[in-house]
Amino acid sequence: MSNTALALWAHEKAGHGGRDATIAWAKARGVQLSVKDVQTCIAQCETCQLLKRHPYLDQPVGCIWQGITGGEVWQIDCIGPLREHR
Repeated sequence: MSNTALALWAHEKAGHGGRDATIAWAKARGVQLSVKDVQTCIAQCETCQLLKRHPYLDQPVGCIWQGITGGEVWQIDCIGPLREHR
């Protein structure tokens, strides 16, 4: 197995976490990878390139404002349509 293929495999197994995460994952399993090989495989990784173009894909949708005092913020959950009950 070539070093680039090994780096790509480690990168995928490390969860597309980037250069340092890939090297740490491989090192924990006794595999020595060069920084150059890891950077090359990350540059060729389709998943990482997609996330790089759309950084909002891994950001949280939003947060609910907590408020300062009790009763300051109200929230309503909408469900439905409900089935008819007799």
